[in-house]
Amino acid sequence: MALIKCPECGKEISDKALSCPNCGCPSSEFNAKSTSNCPYCKATLVPGDDYCESCGKRVTPYYSSQYTSNKEIDYSYTICPKCGFRNQVGKFVCSSCGHHFTFEDYHVIAPEKSDDFQGVYRRKIFGELEKVYCPRCHSSDCSHYQEQRIIPAKTKVRYSINLNPLHPFTLVNKKEKNVKDLRTVIENKFVCNRCGKIFS
Repeated sequence: MALIKCPECGKEISDKALSCPNCGCPSSEFNAKSTSNCPYCKATLVPGDDYCESCGKRVTPYYSSQYTSNKEIDYSYTICPKCGFRNQVGKFVCSSCGHHFTFEDYHVIAPEKSDDFQGVYRRKIFGELEKVYCPRCHSSDCSHYQEQRIIPAKTKVRYSINLNPLHPFTLVNKKEKNVKDLRTVIENKFVCNRCGKIFS
């Protein structure tokens, strides 16, 4: 009995199993994969193995159905260089194989921007409209957001020597002058509905 990788979920299972206990993939799928050949050296491949035994090259593509779904991915991700799994941005350990990312192999891949834009626009200096995308997750699902900021009052204090003979125990006169009043400023920003990032 040997352990092979399920062609659907990638988990190790027995080659004698009738179906995968993790995803339920039938054994007919295992047998279909066993007759495949290496695209580089044409050698017979071991079922469920990602690398060819003869030439040592990777035969499982990064973008196989094992790692991606049919729907279009609209969020940023990182690809594990070991197994090709798409991880969320911010994870430095692969969720599939446990590989620890280094600075060299950690690359954020942004999704393709589709033509049917459903988000909000930003008006540029000369009146042109610019599409707004989240700087963290590159999602177009953003909304307008108003943030209220309170600017405190500013006062100027001046001290002078007391020359009034009627107040002999007062050495210094203090005078306060209000330079700026307390005011409230409303700033127009954007908020990402997917990750919650607030940006301007």
